[in-house]
Parts: sequence; C-alpha cells; structure tokens
Amino acid sequence: MNKAFTTILFIISFFCLSSNYLIKKSLQGEFALNNSFPNTTATLAQVDSLLSFYPSLGASAYPINLYRAKASLMYGDVEKGYKYVHLSKRDNPFSSSSDYYLSLIHRQYGDIDSAMFYSKKAFFSWPKNIEHFKLYLELIAQRGDTLSILDAGRFVDSTVDNQSEFITALKKQYNIAKLTYLITSFPDANYVNKDTLIGQWDRVYNFKNSPDVFDSSTNYTFNDNSVLIRSQNDTLEYNYKIKLDSIFFYFKGAPNSFSSNKLVYSDSLKTLIFKNVFINDIYQDQYFKKRK
Repeated sequence: MNKAFTTILFIISFFCLSSNYLIKKSLQGEFALNNSFPNTTATLAQVDSLLSFYPSLGASAYPINLYRAKASLMYGDVEKGYKYVHLSKRDNPFSSSSDYYLSLIHRQYGDIDSAMFYSKKAFFSWPKNIEHFKLYLELIAQRGDTLSILDAGRFVDSTVDNQSEFITALKKQYNIAKLTYLITSFPDANYVNKDTLIGQWDRVYNFKNSPDVFDSSTNYTFNDNSVLIRSQNDTLEYNYKIKLDSIFFYFKGAPNSFSSNKLVYSDSLKTLIFKNVFINDIYQDQYFKKRK
C-alpha cells in the first residue's frame, strides 16, 4: 500500500514539476519574443528553442503556435505558416489574431474574398488592434468602398482612446478607395493639334459619376510657340513643338537643349494627358482640362 502510494505520488509530482517547467519555459519564451525582437521576427528555429510544446496557449490565451506561424510567414514558408495558423484556431477558436493571419495568407494567394472574410472577423472581434484595422481598411479600399471605411472608423471611435494612428490609417485608405473611381483609361485619346492646345490648362482628376476635382497649383499656359508651366515651387517658360503624340520643350536661349513627353488628348472628356511624367520618384500620367 505504501509502495503504491509512493509511486502515485512520484508520478503526480513528476507531472506537476514537468508541467511547471514547460509552462515557465513558454512564458519566458513568449516574453522574449515580445520584447527581444522589436524590429525583426525570430526564425522558426529560434521560436522552437524558446517555446515548449506545452501549454498550447500563452498569456491572455494567445495561441503559442501563432508565434510559429508568424515566423514561417515572415521567412516565406506560407504553407507551414498556414498549418500553424490552423493549429492556433484549434487551440483557441476565438482568437482574433488567428483570423488576422488567415486573412494575410489568403491575400497573399490572391483570394481576396476569403481575406476580407477573415479580416472582418479579426477587426470586429478586436478593433483596438491597429494591425487588424489597417488590414481591414486596405482590403475595403481595394474595392473602393468608402462607406464601409467610414463605418469602420465610427466603430473604432467608441472603443479606442488614442485615435491618432487610426485616423491616419483611415484617411490614407479613404483616399486610396476614392482613387479606384479615378478615370485613367481614355480609349479615344489621340494626337492633339495646336489650335486645341492653346489656352490655360489646370490639372484635373476625372472621377466616375462625380464632378471633376481641379488642382490649380499645377497648370500649363500654351501660346503659339511658348508655354508657361506653373507648379507649387516654380514657374518656367519654354518654347515647344508638337510632333504626333510627342511634345518637345526647348529651353529659351538653348535650342539644342530640350526635354520631351508623350502627349495625347481625349475629345470625349476634353482632357489633355501627359504620359509617364516622372514625379516623386515614380512615373505617372497627369491629366489637365482647359480653364473656361
């Protein structure tokens, strides 16, 4: 009887000591992962060395396997990351973080509908997480759904004390969503003649089913042989020539020194289009309408 009791006591003690050791190791590892890698992500090998197989949940019921999922995704192993996220969902089906990573994975695979589904779940489960908010808004903005962006902002308004970062993200994605309605295709665009060109042209943004938005800080004033270009920082005057779909700007007093752009005109939208203008380190089209 005493021998059996001693054996049972030994087994229980061993189990308790082992459990305490594994729990302590995981908690210490979780602390290290959250505080020792502020600007980088630990590799999967580093995560495995810091965390034990037990318990499956860490502080605040955060699934331990999500650390493994994050490491796998950050270093390009999407398949393994997907496996660990699903293990996390099994360990804690109510974790909004698992839904967040599932959304990232589906977006990487181009499955935007599933990405939206999981992102929405993550956001409305835990809207105070700025990463949940940003991802949800990015996906909404791709669809041009400005109303849902504003609805998300109003939902956050009631739950977050310090809203500056949320407001910045909302403004950015709202503007991106609006740009999905920007008209950038002009099937009837063709060469422009000088008679059409003469006059003052202000930069414009043509939106579908909405009034044009003008930016008067940038404009061109064309005369017979010269053009005055005004921008926010400068005003310059050039001579110019048109040849087919190209316009050549000649520096005054230096006729052999010039620059050129592709230039076409849409008669249906009365829009002048400068193609592939190099601005802010990228090539972009610029659109202008004649001032009335």
